[in-house]
Amino acid sequence: MSGGSVTTIVYSNLLQPSLLAVRQATNEIFWINAGKGKVERSIFDGSERTDVYSNGRITAGAYVAMDVYKVHNDILYVGFLLMTLLNAHQQFK
Repeated sequence: MSGGSVTTIVYSNLLQPSLLAVRQATNEIFWINAGKGKVERSIFDGSERTDVYSNGRITAGAYVAMDVYKVHNDILYVGFLLMTLLNAHQQFK
């Protein structure tokens, strides 16, 4: 992995993108678009981009890790690890 074969997946409407979580089972990537205060997702190729969560308060530098997992068929959890080492979970349907 030399980094010689870089492919841009998502490039428009990004303001301070940070953190990345991958759900390999569903071929999805999730990221924080901190400048817009939201979590977004897309398929690995960048298609089907959607907002997962938006509250306007997600800011750059406040989080050090993110994980995405599904507990039930219709409930998606995104966990954030804050710099204060508190774990904040958000439930999405």
